[in-house]
Amino acid sequence: MGKVIGTRLAAAVVAALLTSALWWFNYPAQAPAPVGHPYVPTRETMILYQAGQVNDGGTVLLGDSITDGLYAQDLPGNVLNAGVGSARLKDVRRFGGRLLKGRHPAVIVLTAGVNDMLDIGQDRFAADEFRNAYADMCRLIEETGAKLVVSTILPVRKEEPGSKRMSAKVNAETLARANDIIREIAGGNGYHLMDSFAYMAGDDGYLAPELTPDGIHLSPKGYARWKTLIRDTLNGVQ
Repeated sequence: MGKVIGTRLAAAVVAALLTSALWWFNYPAQAPAPVGHPYVPTRETMILYQAGQVNDGGTVLLGDSITDGLYAQDLPGNVLNAGVGSARLKDVRRFGGRLLKGRHPAVIVLTAGVNDMLDIGQDRFAADEFRNAYADMCRLIEETGAKLVVSTILPVRKEEPGSKRMSAKVNAETLARANDIIREIAGGNGYHLMDSFAYMAGDDGYLAPELTPDGIHLSPKGYARWKTLIRDTLNGVQ
């Protein structure tokens, strides 16, 4: 009986890992994993397994699939990439509470928010709700004693009217308002601001086509550019 249970358990674990791998190797050709996708718990488990490296010191990158796709090993210091695909602010708050409990990293970089912008037009943007959710996440981070770096939300690529791409679901005016709120929270609380939007956007306020394969996620060239900003920011904070 024990052997049968063990075999079934092993099969379930392998299935979850294979599903996660299939999602990852298709990234970013498809949309971010929906909440509840096997990739999410698998990714969170992987992060928690590595979290000991920031028990006392080091840097944590908290974010979504854009953060997840960043190669962080060559950033300054001991860096834990804790980006999770499909994460909205409430998901980062939930997982961040679990990840940071009892740990005291030196620096935490908050890079979430783009998934909260999907399918929300300017007339439907609940500014107070976004502000409260973002401020609550910042307070959680403050409790660790870490230096907090908040990043504005990255720009998206400009799409043609009627486009079905995910980037077409992000309203430019809504994104601008959300980033103004992030800047206000940073300035009002003395947090370090990493203005990813200003650094990555072109003169038209959008992400250049060569910096993204799908309108939201970054291409290798896009990551190289963003990593320069992250590296300079961490060097200035540490």
